[in-house]
Amino acid sequence: MKSSKSSGHQLTILLALFWGLFWLFNGLDKFMHSSVIGDFMWFGQDRTEQISVYAERMQFPISWIDPILVFTGVWEFLVAAPFIIFVAYNITNFNSESVNGWLHYCFYNALCLSAVTFLVFCVFDVIAGARSELLEHTVYFVLIAVSFMVKSMESIYAALALRSEDNPSLANVRK
Repeated sequence: MKSSKSSGHQLTILLALFWGLFWLFNGLDKFMHSSVIGDFMWFGQDRTEQISVYAERMQFPISWIDPILVFTGVWEFLVAAPFIIFVAYNITNFNSESVNGWLHYCFYNALCLSAVTFLVFCVFDVIAGARSELLEHTVYFVLIAVSFMVKSMESIYAALALRSEDNPSLANVRK
């Protein structure tokens, strides 16, 4: 019997890599905007300036900006972690059914955390009147839904493939 680990889950691995890097770089952007590291210059958006405009509109203290950015950056690192763990285990071809089940559960939970995060960002965008940010976060929210559908379909196809391998008569049912 073939392992259900990565056979049929190539798109899921690519999606996990995309979302892991997405959240990792967004988290880094909260801390490293316009930073120089050796020969490397990080040209990120100055979130302090951006959030201070929103703070002024909503009339909350400027002293809240740095803690909000730190919390958001750390949260984005935490959301990135399950995606990166999923990719790392799949790249190293770690093959254990109990770990594979946990990894896929981890991936689904990371998608849910991402959806909740984008939902919170959208609510904040509406309150702050940031329409372009609202459009951006809404598009990402839709992409999370598409990622969930792709993962679900790959899981269904992988289960059907395993089922037809276990029972060759099922492979002929569709003919």
